[in-house]
Amino acid sequence: MDVLIRLKNGDLINLEMQQEYDEEAESKSLMYLTGTFYKSLKKGESYDNVHKVIGITFVKNLKIHK
Repeated sequence: MDVLIRLKNGDLINLEMQQEYDEEAESKSLMYLTGTFYKSLKKGESYDNVHKVIGITFVKNLKIHK
């Protein structure tokens, strides 16, 4: 993760910077967001307390793939 912003309401914004958007980019982004959700809860805390996580990825060299 490059930058994590916590808003006043507890929601999180995950800013990622990538050199290229390749065939693994979507999986990597999903893993980063999943980790952010996981780390935002304290042990024993209800999943109802999870705040919104917003992922934004900036890409230097965009390559569209199938």
